[in-house]
Amino acid sequence: MPTIPWRPITEFVVRAGPIVLRAAEIATGIRIGKHEKEDFSVRIKDLEENLGKQSQLNTELISQMEMLKPALEGIQKSFRLLFILSMGACVLSFLAILLNFLK
Repeated sequence: MPTIPWRPITEFVVRAGPIVLRAAEIATGIRIGKHEKEDFSVRIKDLEENLGKQSQLNTELISQMEMLKPALEGIQKSFRLLFILSMGACVLSFLAILLNFLK
């Protein structure tokens, strides 16, 4: 029976938590529109800072996804095997029913 490797998934969720919280802070800061009365150069500077933070978040997220990739591949192999076994069981049960009706 296929098993799900919960430990890597749990580690990923624990490590991704701060990233998600920081992304929420950035999005909230952008959405509030705190720069309504500031000049254009300050807005551009803040936009550059936000893009830098977004780039950093993206690289952290990509590294976390790379860590989780082997676990997900293992889960995919398990599901593939489970699907093949269940299809075999369905074919065998269909043949059994067919042979029962033909008798």
